Amino acid sequence: MPENPAPQNPEQPSPAPATPPESPQPPPPRADSKLDWRLVAVIALAVIFLIAIIVNKNMHSKPPAEPASPEESASKGQPSIPALPASPVERYAMMLRAHELEIQSEMFTEGGRTFLLAMQAVPAGMKENAKLPEKMSPGTLFDITKLAEGVRPEMLQRRMIYGPNQGLQAVFMDMLPPLGMDGHLEMVVRPAAGATAEVVSDAQTVVGVKVGAEARAYPIKLMNYHDVINDTLGGEPIAVVWNALAYAPSAMYRDQFTFGSAGLAFQGAIVMYSRDSTPTAGDKKVEQFSLWSPTLRLCIAGERAGTRLKPLQADLVSWQTWKTLNPQTTVFTATKPVLPINYTVTMAVPPDYLDPRNPNIPNPAYGFDVEKNPLSPKAHIFGITDSQGKEAKAYWAVSLREKPGPFEDTVGDRKLTLQFNPDTLIFTAKDSEGKPVLTEAMLWMAWLGAHPNSALWQEEKLRAMHAPQPASAPAGTSGATTGAVPQAPSAPGAPADTVR
Repeated sequence: MPENPAPQNPEQPSPAPATPPESPQPPPPRADSKLDWRLVAVIALAVIFLIAIIVNKNMHSKPPAEPASPEESASKGQPSIPALPASPVERYAMMLRAHELEIQSEMFTEGGRTFLLAMQAVPAGMKENAKLPEKMSPGTLFDITKLAEGVRPEMLQRRMIYGPNQGLQAVFMDMLPPLGMDGHLEMVVRPAAGATAEVVSDAQTVVGVKVGAEARAYPIKLMNYHDVINDTLGGEPIAVVWNALAYAPSAMYRDQFTFGSAGLAFQGAIVMYSRDSTPTAGDKKVEQFSLWSPTLRLCIAGERAGTRLKPLQADLVSWQTWKTLNPQTTVFTATKPVLPINYTVTMAVPPDYLDPRNPNIPNPAYGFDVEKNPLSPKAHIFGITDSQGKEAKAYWAVSLREKPGPFEDTVGDRKLTLQFNPDTLIFTAKDSEGKPVLTEAMLWMAWLGAHPNSALWQEEKLRAMHAPQPASAPAGTSGATTGAVPQAPSAPGAPADTVR
């Protein structure tokens, strides 16, 4: 593992705001005027109800049984019910459309500006009959008028979390509390020698980050409930993000920003926000926020749209592996103050979310070709970009197991020496001068959502594995499908990857 995994060619700022398309949205008052929070609350409740119905019916249910024919239904006195689309392409398009309708119901326009519901208004007092609110405490809106290049308002989706009985709940700003933001909730760390198996077991999966000589591990069991950690490591302010939807760790230098969880998804991954201004009592200053994609380290909406942050290497490994490679590491073990959270059960994604046989995709990405793609949307890959971040290539983890030794490849303007360690599950890259290059682990759908034109290592081979097989095999052959691949975990805690 390289001593300093930060890339030598940081991504450069490339602000290029785009104006969102006009749409006939219900107009609210201006951000600095009084808003009818009763209306917002009613809309928000309706949205949550709609989300629960759509997600349960279309994304978290078993495939529908073969519907009865019209004649059979008529004989039973029941109306016939059309089946959900059987085609994966149609089902994927339906999921995207459902999210579009949902987010449009939470979007408002006024005076040429576009706002998105960030936090609901809630009753602050009840009338005598205790059924209707007498007044509402203000909600919060994200101003998404200014967007980064290529970002469209409908790409933002409301995120869901899952209760112990798989009940669904819409997520809004800070429902998953970030750490180190405004000093309200802090992180407790221990040295590796002081972290017993009861605190963090050797088999637990952690996000490992190193800045200079200082290393720290962040167990995903804890990060599933926080998303974002604002930390200082090696004397540098950094942000560490666990992206459960994308099964992706991210780390970056955060400069002067602190980040929270926005309760949204963008291109198959979570969204974080920064607070750009703070309202002061007695004046008319409106609090401003910016929305960021941690997988791109890019501000996608808000006044800072187009701004990029410098990335850091973040490795997804077992605690045993990380502390062996970094004996002086510290590890995140608790919060201060302690929260009443059962960290042993995650609500971030369903229990079988990573099973490649599970077709459910809570937050699909635009531009993912379901029909022609050689890999499952949830295939685990490692991604690399060129020095300008314009060209990208993905490496399927299962294919890397077949070639663990050092090998050479080219990504854009970079000639690289690559190596996958099947014992640590770490994928490293060095340029022609021997300098470390950023490698990123995530699900294939999220990588394509961030890099739509990404190449795929050994793509021809993978497409051949995906090609339809003849109806019968020639004599003397086994007739086995060419799609059979080694069924081995691609990352700690993740199930086997398969081709489609």
